[in-house]
Amino acid sequence: MVITGASSGIGLVTARMAAQRGARLIVNARNEEALRTLCDEIRANGGEAYPVAADVGQFDEVKKIADEAIRRFGGFDTWVNNAGVSIYGAVLDQSLEDSASCLKPITGASFMDRWSLARTCASAAARSSTLAAFFLTLRFRFREPIARRSTP
Repeated sequence: MVITGASSGIGLVTARMAAQRGARLIVNARNEEALRTLCDEIRANGGEAYPVAADVGQFDEVKKIADEAIRRFGGFDTWVNNAGVSIYGAVLDQSLEDSASCLKPITGASFMDRWSLARTCASAAARSSTLAAFFLTLRFRFREPIARRSTP
């Protein structure tokens, strides 16, 4: 099983629960230190987990995650797309680059679905789960009232 976004939140809890149920894991996030800590914890509890620090918004890095699962386990039957990015603050105060960065995890999910599941999974019943982990928090702050249109 591969879990992206495994360094915190839903991904971290998912990795712990999967390991408790006997899943062999490749865990991914950009924070290598957090991944190593998680893998150490899982191994200390009798599980099997390997870290792959990578940015799922980059095709070559998504491939690196899949390649590690194939190298370690001969493939995988489940890939949990859980990586996400949040931006907090007023929409108009956010740069276009920051807003665009929120789409990168979705791009990684698309890379995975189109490339790896079709070609490299160990099981014919392979599946991908894109969790609702892509959160974009928008707060609209109107400084002026919105004028209502009058209808004829």
